Amino acid sequence: MNDALDWLAPSGSECRRHLDQLQGLTRVIRPATESYTFRSILNKQFNDTDHLMREQAQNSGKPVLAHPSFLRSAIYSATTTPNVLQSFAYKSRAAIFSILESFHENIGHGRIIPAFSDLRAIIEHVAHTAYAMRQCKLVLLPAPGKPEALAEYLGAIRTALTKSQHATRLDWKQLFKDEAPIRKRKLVPYDAGSSLIDVTATNILTLISKMEKTVPGLGNIYQFLCEFAHPNLGTNAAFFQETKMIDDEYGILWKEIRLGLTEPKAFQTDMGRFTDEVLSCVVECVQHVITLHEEIGEFHVKICAIVRELTRALVARQPELFNLYSSCPCQSGKKLKFCCLKSDS
Repeated sequence: MNDALDWLAPSGSECRRHLDQLQGLTRVIRPATESYTFRSILNKQFNDTDHLMREQAQNSGKPVLAHPSFLRSAIYSATTTPNVLQSFAYKSRAAIFSILESFHENIGHGRIIPAFSDLRAIIEHVAHTAYAMRQCKLVLLPAPGKPEALAEYLGAIRTALTKSQHATRLDWKQLFKDEAPIRKRKLVPYDAGSSLIDVTATNILTLISKMEKTVPGLGNIYQFLCEFAHPNLGTNAAFFQETKMIDDEYGILWKEIRLGLTEPKAFQTDMGRFTDEVLSCVVECVQHVITLHEEIGEFHVKICAIVRELTRALVARQPELFNLYSSCPCQSGKKLKFCCLKSDS
């Protein structure tokens, strides 16, 4: 930390130590690559095909066999869970890293309101990541050797991650469909019955309360930070540069307050102990999410092994759906011949 932050660390304050910790954690949480590319199969093609097959079966009175291209796409879709998991992990890291970068910039210029708003956002993203992984862990791993059960397990993991990544309170389909300016129309709330997966957003206070065992007092810290994210009392204190008591010639005692845009020293003098607690709590949150990402890495290895097992079973059951030089459904990026069809697989 540079000397520009001396105002933030009065005698006895732990702020500088916590800020140094956050600087180090920012480097750790940064994504390993500047970008991440992945593919996902559009659900619409399955919905349309499934509807057509049901309609044909109803009209003919006989079951209709799915087209090979549909079955092939279904197999690929069933094995995309590692991609969904990695995309979730990348977005989590990227969001927290970006907000931490913003925080360091704002606190370095004495901007308390955006800096504290950044800390509030970090808590929200950490709680969101923790909740998503908790939901994945609730899915029971089936016994090996049962392809249908493995596919169901992967589907449940994919659903949990999808609900987390696409959580919303608005009907985004209607939002894009309507061409009227957004300020001149009534926004349509999200209807859980309109989609295959219910992606109704969970209240953020619920997610934060579930982290209380890991980071004690997190709910109180979050509510304190909300005072600065909204035009509440915190906004009033965030611009205090200097306060002093003055007696006038009539013996009346006045409190003189100087407000300013830079280095709110009076704020830190009066509220430094709260800043210490806030930074300490956010350090714990970021340390926790780094641990979560280590668990995500281990979980990804396990998921990839399940995908390979499922792929080998499905390809062995219906080899006619693929040729030797098709991309392997296990998402390894290799050709089927050199991956899950190898004799030593």
